[in-house]
Amino acid sequence: MKKKEYIHTFQKIPHHHRLVAFPDEQSCIDYVKKIKWPQKIICPFCQCNEVYHFKNNQIFKCKSCRKKFSVRIGTIFEGSKIPLQKWFIAIWLTNREHYITSVALAKELNISQKTAWSILHTLQDARMTSSFKSDLSSNK
Repeated sequence: MKKKEYIHTFQKIPHHHRLVAFPDEQSCIDYVKKIKWPQKIICPFCQCNEVYHFKNNQIFKCKSCRKKFSVRIGTIFEGSKIPLQKWFIAIWLTNREHYITSVALAKELNISQKTAWSILHTLQDARMTSSFKSDLSSNK
């Protein structure tokens, strides 16, 4: 699955299921992991499928190249310190509301306006990609 396709997959889940489905950060991580690697976790650096996970089940390490990675690698969440739960809520809100301001999103997520602005622009950029548009058109 391509970097920006996670948004659309998440949007398909009805709101009341999202509240139950993502009660904590680990449930969000497990969801992204399931989408990113449906069968087996594959190292994004060397494509090896022998991967260890650390005790917290959030960080992985490749047996071959020994590099560490998380489910965020290769996604719009990569490099972000914002919890996935907040990202998921932002995705849902921006899908639900025709237009939401960074001020409103900041209040909703209890984050700074600057961070909310960054999230909104990341999501907007993701929605403009051809992979996102093709994924939308194929599921109508």
